[in-house]
Amino acid sequence: MLGAPHAWSKKDGGLYNADIMYGWTDYWMLDQDFNTYYDPSELTATFHQDPYPSTFKGTIATHPVLTAPTCCDVGFSNDLLTAQERTIEADAPYGTPTGFTAAGAGWIQVTPPGSDSAVSARYYDGRRSLTMNVQSHAEGSVSVTRRPAVTAGTRYKFFTRLTADTSGTVKLRMSWFTSSNALISTSDGALITLDNTWPERSLTAVAPAGAVSVQLSVVSPAGQTFAYILDTQQFNYCNNTGNTSDGCRTSV
Repeated sequence: MLGAPHAWSKKDGGLYNADIMYGWTDYWMLDQDFNTYYDPSELTATFHQDPYPSTFKGTIATHPVLTAPTCCDVGFSNDLLTAQERTIEADAPYGTPTGFTAAGAGWIQVTPPGSDSAVSARYYDGRRSLTMNVQSHAEGSVSVTRRPAVTAGTRYKFFTRLTADTSGTVKLRMSWFTSSNALISTSDGALITLDNTWPERSLTAVAPAGAVSVQLSVVSPAGQTFAYILDTQQFNYCNNTGNTSDGCRTSV
């Protein structure tokens, strides 16, 4: 359904669905992995709606035609991250990404602006992304700072998109914590050799006994010096067994 650019009024006479996102393309559309649209249930989240360098921001949650929102992160997507943790849009290029933490050998920044033809300045959705600058002296990681709540014995799936302009390897990790914030164990994925494309990567794991929260990380083994770009995270609670064999959504 078409919508007037940046005009959130009833004048376009459009139709509205309960599970929609609004994109910088000025279209209302379904978006199962929440890559370029944002969650109407987050009433105060505002986001850039056009590719950089536009500074226009807004929130669809306050659109006058919508009823009081109920959480649209349910069903097939069932994402447990906030909009900022999915899209990295709250901060200006070069700044420190809100909601993310670097540890070990490396440092992070909101990806600097530049031509999309230069991977070092590329955004998956045309707006914002996170750059991890890997250093060689130790393992490095970039993590979602907040630890989403989990239920022991339940399956979860972590998604992200990663790209690099030089060769390097990383792996996805889920770190499981008790109610007293003690680390129980980690679930690591296989090593991923990055290139200059944007495939969606994922890791599936079951929360161990005693787990009440999880930290989501991308980890770079020691001995490397390169930079990679991270965008479009999602953390899926795998309860949709009616649509997929393990209840998790498939990669897209």
